[in-house]
Amino acid sequence: MLSHRTRRRPAYNRHTQRKRMRPVLVELETRWLLSGYVVNDSGDLFLDIQKGPAETENGTITLRSAIEQVNIDGGGSIGFASAMTITPLSALDPITAPYVTIVGPGPGTVVIDGSSAGDSAGFALEGGHDTLQDLVVDGFYGGIGVGIGSNDNLLIGNYIGTNAAGSAALPNGGSGIVAAYGSGNTIGGTTSGAANVISGNGGAGLSLADESQDLVEGNFIGTNATGSLALSNGGGGIYASGGSGNTIGGTTSGAANVISGNGGVGLDLSDESQDLVEGNFIGTNATGSAALPNTSGGISAGGGSGNTIGGTTSGAAKGP
Repeated sequence: MLSHRTRRRPAYNRHTQRKRMRPVLVELETRWLLSGYVVNDSGDLFLDIQKGPAETENGTITLRSAIEQVNIDGGGSIGFASAMTITPLSALDPITAPYVTIVGPGPGTVVIDGSSAGDSAGFALEGGHDTLQDLVVDGFYGGIGVGIGSNDNLLIGNYIGTNAAGSAALPNGGSGIVAAYGSGNTIGGTTSGAANVISGNGGAGLSLADESQDLVEGNFIGTNATGSLALSNGGGGIYASGGSGNTIGGTTSGAANVISGNGGVGLDLSDESQDLVEGNFIGTNATGSAALPNTSGGISAGGGSGNTIGGTTSGAAKGP
């Protein structure tokens, strides 16, 4: 006769079962919902929009108010209800929050006219990961057009130092763009509409001071928006000093910068290291078919080490 053992189930305990089935709260990753504001008034008043557009004066939002609010919110987007010209009467607040985007409704549609702002500059990007797109920044006679003092910012489709068509100079008194002590900033791009026109300014078109791993591509620096005529930056095209690992131009379609027609050197590398410069048109028009000379020469390189200018791959010697 075969023997067997019977396994006894544990006694049912309803209190234990309830405890096992009790839901547990798990802390999830914190996510921030960034605010969005649409500028619908070209004036320069500060209006309190902290309670939302519906509770301001008739829902009015100015650029000055929107910048103030995204700084308070810790980031967000600023758009524009239509094409407009905004004339600040004093300096705009620096953008101190990260992940702020300020985007016009199309190229040349939003003009920030600094002619009444006194000795102030245009935009100052201090938060990092910020974007300026499709803006015209001109007439800041007492300062620069755009200052970048942080990392990983993006500037595309802007006209800095020219009119809204990119056909005539309306200078910022200093350089068009100054980026200092940061890294990973992108100025321009290879896609349609990504090029910045950085021309007509009193100083250099673009100044990179102690910058690393920046990407500068597809821009018109010292010319009009088509790269066919000179709109000189008085201090030269690009001045880079004390940085490393920056890329100016490239071999892919659209990566070439046109750096021509400037009052100083087209590209001045001073104590730069490990920079890559390739595929650009320097001292010619955008097709390389006619001369648009830089007054003090094409490229100057002093100090530093390991920089590469040109190359043997297709498109490295000049823009594709």
